[in-house]
Amino acid sequence: MKKTLLPLCLLILLSACGASGTRSGADAFGRRNVDLMVFADASLSGVLEDIAGRYEQSAPWVRTQFLFASSGDLSRRIRDGAQCDVFLSAASAPMDALDGSFRGDLTRNPDRLSLLLSDTRVNLTRNRVVLAVPLSNPDGIRNFAHISAVMRRNGLLLATADAGDPLGVCAERIFDYYSLDRSVIASGFTLAADAKEALTRIQSGAADGGILYQTDADGLLIVDTAEASVCGDVTYCGAVLSGSAAPLAASAFLEYLTGAEASERFARAGFAPLSEESPDAEPWDAEAYPETAEPWDTGEYWEAALPEEPESVPDAESWT
Repeated sequence: MKKTLLPLCLLILLSACGASGTRSGADAFGRRNVDLMVFADASLSGVLEDIAGRYEQSAPWVRTQFLFASSGDLSRRIRDGAQCDVFLSAASAPMDALDGSFRGDLTRNPDRLSLLLSDTRVNLTRNRVVLAVPLSNPDGIRNFAHISAVMRRNGLLLATADAGDPLGVCAERIFDYYSLDRSVIASGFTLAADAKEALTRIQSGAADGGILYQTDADGLLIVDTAEASVCGDVTYCGAVLSGSAAPLAASAFLEYLTGAEASERFARAGFAPLSEESPDAEPWDAEAYPETAEPWDTGEYWEAALPEEPESVPDAESWT
């Protein structure tokens, strides 16, 4: 559940008056310049840079700097003492490991850390996990259940992220759900450090397709989409770090990410609104699948429908 943050305007005013950043000097109105270091899941790289650019037009005393990598790797860097103002994760587990509200839960927070600024953790947007191939689909892949058969017949090589990334955990769940042969998977998948690297391997021709986030599948044919009950729900969350050098400015930026303009930019990039979240969806870091879920028979194949054309999104008004 989203927690309440201070109003954006108040935070910007306070950050202008009192936040200390790494840059020296001030703007024409005497507002101190602030640098924000944002650690964000690699799957957010394009859209987040776009949103931050729009934010900086209205808050020119703030400059955002990004480190994009897998959420698990970013969480480990923060635990090891890396300087970070805002952390944006593609799943709850990497954030839980830093969240002091879970210090009594050794599964979620094994090191009993409390590195998040109180009451700043929020959910931002959602994504979907898909099976994507080149538009010509030369191997005739129909869906997730079809993967093993095509790999045996054609020597198919697919890309996805490894288990250190939320996408990789989703892929593991898909393998289990569809009872995919592990010996086939071992020889038929190339595992990348994060979602963007998996996409790069497909674009370079090093892989014949892959299990990706829907937002990374532009220019590819989506032949199947994994339901949340199969792979877990992919909800992005964010929080300000308690060790931030500019907590007020960091909170203001995070508040902007939850607002209407940022939400519209997320939607244009293919992310799903939080309102679409299924109340019955299993969280990313849960232990087991719902008892009612039954794996598909991998011997039964069917033609997957082509994805529907997305509805057009009107241009956003400039945020001033």
